[in-house]
Amino acid sequence: MNILVSCNDTYVMPLKVMLYSFFESNRSSSPHHIYMLQSDLSPQGNESVGSMVASLGGVYHSIDVDSGSYANADTRIHIS
Repeated sequence: MNILVSCNDTYVMPLKVMLYSFFESNRSSSPHHIYMLQSDLSPQGNESVGSMVASLGGVYHSIDVDSGSYANADTRIHIS
């Protein structure tokens, strides 16, 4: 299964909790590919998520995106 996610350093821990739950609930269908769409995730945050995905048997793909690409995107107060 392919999963697209996005976060910054503030949401690394909630993302890891979600991914852990996903992997635990979907053990029979693998490998799972996790695509991280990011523009401001630190190298440490990126490595943390990638290491966890690998430890759960998944394949991690980090995709750097220019933050200007979504500068005019509709946002809400709780979405960075």
